[in-house]
Amino acid sequence: MKLMQKIFLLGILLLWTFLSRAHVAVDYPVGGEVFMPGTVVTISWHIVIPHDTQNWDVYYSEDGGSSWLPIQIDVPSNQLSLDWEVPAIGTQTARILVIMDNSGTDYQAASGIFEISALPGNLVTKKLFINRGSAQTTSGAEFPALAFNSSGTFNPTNEILHFSKGDSLILTVVNNDTTYHNLAIDGIQTSSTPIAPGDSVIFGFQLSSAGVYRYYDSYSQGNSYLGLSGIMLIEESPGKHFFWNLREHEIAKNISLANGGMVDFTEFQPDYFFINGKRFPEIQGDPLAAVQGLVGDTINIFICNSGIMKHSIHFHGFHVKIKYSKKKPQMVDLIKDTVPLLAGEVMELELVPDKPGEYPVHDHNLVAITGGGEYPNGMLLIMSFE
Repeated sequence: MKLMQKIFLLGILLLWTFLSRAHVAVDYPVGGEVFMPGTVVTISWHIVIPHDTQNWDVYYSEDGGSSWLPIQIDVPSNQLSLDWEVPAIGTQTARILVIMDNSGTDYQAASGIFEISALPGNLVTKKLFINRGSAQTTSGAEFPALAFNSSGTFNPTNEILHFSKGDSLILTVVNNDTTYHNLAIDGIQTSSTPIAPGDSVIFGFQLSSAGVYRYYDSYSQGNSYLGLSGIMLIEESPGKHFFWNLREHEIAKNISLANGGMVDFTEFQPDYFFINGKRFPEIQGDPLAAVQGLVGDTINIFICNSGIMKHSIHFHGFHVKIKYSKKKPQMVDLIKDTVPLLAGEVMELELVPDKPGEYPVHDHNLVAITGGGEYPNGMLLIMSFE
């Protein structure tokens, strides 16, 4: 009798052991990780004991598993992973739950506990696409160009990145091109790991210092020359802001670079000149560039020389105060009607109009206000005040 009891108890123990085995197991996260809000984490799991599984339900918890919030319900049965954008919640007791939704009994498995960082300030998410396309000459002919855009559609105007001091930025950069690129931000990030064709990289920044910055592709000079250079503003307080991203192109060099060739920038004879990817008179239709306002307004103009050559921007009718210069800090607080900009320069200018009317602004190097030999064109625009 005692032997039979032992056999019975052993059977019960074996049955309990079998039933208590996980039928599904979470592979990632395992527990102990620290994730930043806005980043994308790939949750993965595997089947331990097969069933007639109809689908999967995936949840997350902020409180160690006391309560669960859905990430996605009815994930297809043949799918064993799911991309999850980490929410901005800030918790040290986050978990993932995967439920095996079967035709019979359901089973589930949970991850270990991991942390989601609490970011100070306002969380801002932004996506930039590296796109290859064509810009146009005055005759309508096209030439190769690159740009940072807010969508996967090419636009020769680089995105203006505009944030507030104290923001927590999650920036995703998607490489839509067929060659490697990267991201650098002067004063914030010197460079990044190369971004492979078709791949994307997520960056996290705490924007604690107000100012104007140049962001660009530092993987090669050719990449930034073809167009991958733009303006980022971190402002302390709202204002009346305008943005001028200057560049020029020698069409033959664009074509050579696009075909994988090498170019010598010491011999540079540009044909076309642009502000925000546009030429005069087209630039007058750009509300971020065409300065307008009232007499007495305090107007801030942020300029980046994304090109190869020097430029000298001349204001008719007004003088401007230099508020910031990356290349020549000794010029800060000078009041001038002509402002020199070296290649790679970033400046903030302050203009307070004292009279109404329309006034031109242009490069004092007069070749820069032509396009393919045609005048007026290029780096010229008309300011308007009432």
